[in-house]
Order: sequence, then C-alpha cells, then structure tokens
Amino acid sequence: MKKIGLLSFPRYYNYGTFLQLYALETTIEKLGFSCEVIDYDRDNTNGAIHNATDSSFTGLIKKVLSVRQFSTLKSRISDRLFEKKKCKLTQGRTALYDRFLDKHFKLGSIRYTAFEELVKLPPQCEAFVVGSDQVWHPGGHYEDASYFLKFAPQQQRVAYAPSLGLSEIPTHARDWMKEQILDIPYLSIREKEGADEIKALTGRTAQVVLDPTLLLDIKTWNSISEEDSNITSKEYLLCYILESDNYIRETAKAIAKYLDLVIVVLPVNKHDIMDSNPDIIKAYNTGPAEFVGLFKNAAFVCTDSFHGTVFSIIYNCPFFTFKRHNNPSQAALHSRMNTILGITGLRERVLYKGKDLPDNAMTVDFSYANQQISKEKEKSLSFLSESLESASS
Repeated sequence: MKKIGLLSFPRYYNYGTFLQLYALETTIEKLGFSCEVIDYDRDNTNGAIHNATDSSFTGLIKKVLSVRQFSTLKSRISDRLFEKKKCKLTQGRTALYDRFLDKHFKLGSIRYTAFEELVKLPPQCEAFVVGSDQVWHPGGHYEDASYFLKFAPQQQRVAYAPSLGLSEIPTHARDWMKEQILDIPYLSIREKEGADEIKALTGRTAQVVLDPTLLLDIKTWNSISEEDSNITSKEYLLCYILESDNYIRETAKAIAKYLDLVIVVLPVNKHDIMDSNPDIIKAYNTGPAEFVGLFKNAAFVCTDSFHGTVFSIIYNCPFFTFKRHNNPSQAALHSRMNTILGITGLRERVLYKGKDLPDNAMTVDFSYANQQISKEKEKSLSFLSESLESASS
C-alpha cells in the first residue's frame, strides 16, 4: 500500500484544525492509501488551546485581549473569580486534545521544527499532500516552503483545499508565493476567491474543492463524537462565537426563548469566558470529539465560525451564521463562508444587525444543500484520488 505524507497543523489545538486534518487523513485511507501525518511544528506550539499558545488562563486571555485590555480586566476582577474561571476553562481541555491526537492522528516518528530538517531527512512516502486549513496564509506562513512541499520531489506534491485566508495576496508576498504555487503539479484550493487570486497570480486554474470535513459521512463523524450527558439530555441552542458581539448574544437568547431551548455556549471569546450567567450552560471541557457531539445533538446553532457553519450543515441543524462586526458588506463575510454558503444555497442563513430574519427563520430545508454537497464531494474525491494515484506512481 502506497504511503502518503500529510502536512497540516497537527499540534495547533483548534477545533477546525484538528477535525479537518482527521477528515483528510481518513479520506486518504478510504481511497486505498496509508497516511502518515507529518509531525511538523514550526512554531513549537505544543498545544495551543484555540488560538492560545499558553495553556494557562492568563495566556488565553492575553490572546483574545490586547495587553492594555488584559491589564484593565485583571485589575477589575478578584483573584478568586479569576482562578475560578481559569479552572473551568482549562480543566481537561488540553487532555482532550491530546487524547484525540493520540487516538486519531498517525503521526510520523520524527518531529520536525524547521524546513531545513524536512529537507535533510524527509519522510519516506510515495506522495505528499498539503492541506487543508490556512496553510497558505501569507501572514502566518510567509516564506516557509514546507507548506508548499518543497522538501519533496516536485511530481509528488499535491495541494488539497489549502486556504489563503485572504481574498488577495499582499504585494510583498506575491512573487514568492507565485514561485511556490507554480511548482505544485496537482493544485486545488478551498475558496473560489482563492482560485481567482491564484489564476491572476500564476495563470493556473486551481480546482475549488470541499473542506475535508465535508468529505466524511455522518456515520463516520458519529463514530468519533463524544457527548456530555449533562448537556445533551436537554434540548439546546448551541452558541459558538469566536468574536464577542452583543448583537449575536441577544439574537441567540431571543431564538432560544422562542424555541423553548436552553443555551449552551462553547466559550472561546472574551465575553463567554468571563460571563457568569447561571442560565447559560458552559461547555468548558470540549475537545474535538466533544465539539462534534455538541453539533450532533444541537436543536439550533448560532455561530460566526466557518466550521461551526459546516458542522451545522453536516448535521442538517438549523443555524444562523453571523457576520462579524455587524458589517453588511460581502467583504465582511470571509471568503470561505461565501464559498460554502454559495454552494449550498444557504446564504439567507447569514445575519447581521439591521437585516430582517428570513421567512421560516427557525427551520431550514437542507434538501438542496445536501444534493450540492454530494455533487461537490464526488468532484473533490475524484480530484484527490486521481492526484494521489498520479503523484505516487
């Protein structure tokens, strides 16, 4: 069986990052290959909890607040309350990520921390895949050729659903990224805007493919999901908000009241971390498997997250996706959200302050979305299968 080396962010502790990597690894194996996740940790994060490289509560808060805001906040909160929040947030979460990694990721035996190490002692594989996630974000990984598979023979390089993370590549990075992209023979991208940008930059056509999480069926997702019976025993609205926004919170409360649901919050933003509302259930101990379980059992979802939107679609759960900063312009909705909501015909599920609720707002007909996902899944799997066969021959 041919071995495929998969490069992404295996040690960046973020729900979407872990779940897309699991999905792509699983899909490659279902296509008849063995898959080794390359243990590459350039920044030596070793367990960032949802964008926080410090596993302590202080480190997390510093990541979501500016230094000045953090100092002001800390001065206003008693040490006792501060420690209480610290315990609730951090208890078990790192362990849940670690457990998921150990159970589901087939990591290579060598841990790399620099491109030069990959060049000197590359993984022994017949082909290599980079993706998905924002592995090509010009701001985060500029001039790291690892994420363009430059350590591997050119013919063995496959890009599956990488994301630029931006609608336009900055001027300072354009020449370097053009050179890297031109050296990848099997080229796809996750967002339509990304494909347009690559076309303008290189003249090449990158096939737009699905995020890997959409390549797996519900049965597979159910098989890895974990549930907290204290939460899933209730009918609930799941609130998963990356950026603190009062409009989103108030809208979620109104929907929950109308549907007679309790509110479950997956706390990752400043407000949700510090909020002490006793009527809201906090899903503190949530790793990647528990994240899937929360969406599996939700009756309604309010989110501003791409993967929050994706898992709502996977489970056909009624949802609203909120534009951040209450900006009604299309530019305010990330390109990855534009792509998936456009494919599924669910753009009416986007809300922002001042927009009227759509007709039948509390229900969603997913029949068209499911048909479109099925069609796009077939095309995406065909691209991946054919690319791997050719690259590994």
